[in-house]
Amino acid sequence: MLEFALAGQLHSVPDDAMVTRIARALGDAPLADLAEAIKQRRAKIRSWGLVHLIAQDCGRAWATVGYRVSLPDLERQFREASGGMVLELARQLVAHPDLADWKREQILAVYPQLNSQRCHGAAAGA
Repeated sequence: MLEFALAGQLHSVPDDAMVTRIARALGDAPLADLAEAIKQRRAKIRSWGLVHLIAQDCGRAWATVGYRVSLPDLERQFREASGGMVLELARQLVAHPDLADWKREQILAVYPQLNSQRCHGAAAGA
């Protein structure tokens, strides 16, 4: 997602250490929150270090208020997504409590691997 969103603008890709720092800063916040924050601040981003700070903001917001992307925003992001981001957004949609059951069933039919992820996640949480 990072490379797709910013590599062209920054004329570089983040090294493994920076990706790790960004992931740790994001914590449990959904990747979609970081993608949306990057989209909103894109014009101001001049370095991968700023992306790390944006990830910290997203992580703090999630930890503090449990901010969840609204269902309409998440559905819009899913429709506009490409590459590896599609599966991540599908996972978030399936987990969203406001998603209609029929939509959840459609997504799971298209992305059956999410069924096994849900089973493994439930077993890990038990």
